[in-house]
Amino acid sequence: MKTQSLQKLHKKGAIEMSMQTIIVVVIGVTLLTLGLKFVYDTFKSTGEQQEQVSKATEAKISELFGESDDAISLPQDNMDLKQGKKSSIKAYIRNTESGTVNAALEIIVDKANIPESANVDSVKKWFTYNAASTQLDEGELREPLIGITIPKTAKLGTYLVTFNVKCSEEGGVCGSSIDFIINVIA
Repeated sequence: MKTQSLQKLHKKGAIEMSMQTIIVVVIGVTLLTLGLKFVYDTFKSTGEQQEQVSKATEAKISELFGESDDAISLPQDNMDLKQGKKSSIKAYIRNTESGTVNAALEIIVDKANIPESANVDSVKKWFTYNAASTQLDEGELREPLIGITIPKTAKLGTYLVTFNVKCSEEGGVCGSSIDFIINVIA
């Protein structure tokens, strides 16, 4: 009789032990799931906020330079770049004339504005941009991206280049330019 009681007690203990284990596992899985969801939502929210900040920044820059009466504007007038590095800058080109014009971006490098031992043609090759003429309606704003690649062999120093907008319209030629400084550093 005692043996039967002991067996029932062991079975009852084993069942209770199994139920406790199951409950602990269920609670653990639930907490893990909730924790992972929280982390996922936090990172998702951070990514969305970063995207919103980037869009707001771009909109504000466009707004600031879009209100300018200049035919060409840059968000900055200088840049420090290491030898062998790449960067880019967005130019803001606006038709400030009445009527439609064909505008083209060109980059001018003057020997007097670069280090003595630097080569003008080599410096011009640092820049990648669309040099083709594009049609701009009155007041229209375009934002071409200008890529800048400094070769590893570039001479250290300050380079002043001019971004020029040439535009032709019926009855005349218009244009504007802005200087940009690149400091090549080691």
